[in-house]
Amino acid sequence: MIVINPDPLDLSYVPDRMFFRDDHIKAITSALIQPSKSKISTNMVIYGPSGTGKTSTIKFIMKSTPSLIYENAASYQNVRQLLEHVLLRLGRPTAYKGMSYNDIFYLMKSSSYASNGIILAIDEASGLIRNDRDGIYNLLRSKEIYNINLSIIIISMENPVLYLERRYGTVIELPFNKYTKPEILDIIRDRSVKSLVPGSCSIEILDFISEISSKFGSARYAIELLQKAAYMAEYRSSTIISADDVVLRYQ
Repeated sequence: MIVINPDPLDLSYVPDRMFFRDDHIKAITSALIQPSKSKISTNMVIYGPSGTGKTSTIKFIMKSTPSLIYENAASYQNVRQLLEHVLLRLGRPTAYKGMSYNDIFYLMKSSSYASNGIILAIDEASGLIRNDRDGIYNLLRSKEIYNINLSIIIISMENPVLYLERRYGTVIELPFNKYTKPEILDIIRDRSVKSLVPGSCSIEILDFISEISSKFGSARYAIELLQKAAYMAEYRSSTIISADDVVLRYQ
């Protein structure tokens, strides 16, 4: 057996430490988390290529921020459907579908979370921005229109500000750049220590994975390569991961 703790190799895993994203965490905290506590609403977009830590950073912040709610927009056809699900999360179930935005935000304001401010992070939001402009407008201007202390974080691979007109209000932009090879190496070294039998994955193998993944700048890709290579080695009844295990998964 090589994998003794599969969790750190799972793409949904949220680490105890976000490598090389301290500045992003500070920016989100100072621009949204702290102002929200003072009833100041702010909107932000965070964007960058896949595997650059956008979603993981938000979920990391969620650990210490109960007012931060995460939703993946890919599950919804429009903003109204997404907000109806948010109401359920806030303990305010809706009696019927197709509520007005006025009703939705009224119920949201009456939840126990609203007094300290609600921060809603919407992942994979490009589709909603392109297809539901009215919903995005009501969302980003909810403070002015509905008098609710609601801050929005939009998460996207491309910069969604390209699709937002001036009428949507001020939106802070926070890019996530690709990871470098040394950064990827540090990330997967930490994951290997937490998940694999000591000595089963050499630094040379980790460096090889980092080299491959640096072409994409993606820690996600590197973690997935490490995971699949480890299981490939186990399938071979080997006690160590070889370069062939990595290459088989890369091809």
